[in-house]
Amino acid sequence: MPDALPFQRSAIRPVLCLREAWNRIRDAYGLFLGITLVALLISGAVPFGILMGPMMCGMAQCFLDKGRGKTVRFDLLFKGFDHFSESLIASMIIFGLSLLVILPMTLLIMFGGLFAAFSAVSHRPSGVLIAILVGGLGLALFLLLSMLIGALSAFTFPLITDRKLKGTDALRLGSKAALANLPGLLGLGVLTFLISCVGLCCCYVGVIFVAPLTLGAQFMAYEQVFGAAGDEATTTPQGDDSAAGNP
Repeated sequence: MPDALPFQRSAIRPVLCLREAWNRIRDAYGLFLGITLVALLISGAVPFGILMGPMMCGMAQCFLDKGRGKTVRFDLLFKGFDHFSESLIASMIIFGLSLLVILPMTLLIMFGGLFAAFSAVSHRPSGVLIAILVGGLGLALFLLLSMLIGALSAFTFPLITDRKLKGTDALRLGSKAALANLPGLLGLGVLTFLISCVGLCCCYVGVIFVAPLTLGAQFMAYEQVFGAAGDEATTTPQGDDSAAGNP
């Protein structure tokens, strides 16, 4: 049963994830930069994230194989299409959940902007202030909920690739493990977001050069929580809080 796969609780160390990701790719940085760039381009080439799942699975395969001493070639990225159907199911569910967040928050931000413009024209400073607060609240909620959805789905594609789970099973187990490691995942999300912002400040193209690091850190988090395939005996069962150091 997929739910019987053990995982560690409170295991994610954000800085360590970034450090391990860099140590893993630094001797083949050019290769992983190419893999990441092509994966992002293909993911964005088809609407609704249809190709996002296979590309994420392919990237997971590359990063995990590199850490396990296997030879990584560029064409390994396209092994993600071996999991096309299951990754598509998972990505469509994630896309649907994202829409549930994006649409209401977008409307709230738009309402705030329109109300601010109307209040400014009507010379109502208090209305402008209220509109700014509403728009800011909408933006803050949007960022928070987007980060939460990203955290809950962080383990989905590595589980499909590494443990050969079905899309729905990977989402269910991955979400359960993510909730057990939520502070670490959110901390990692904040760090990778800040690194990406620094990349954006470098004429925007800088974000491409840090993408292998920020995406690779997610796969390092997966290994910290689930370990390598076949190493289940060394991980903490999901229901055993005492083994994870919790009283």
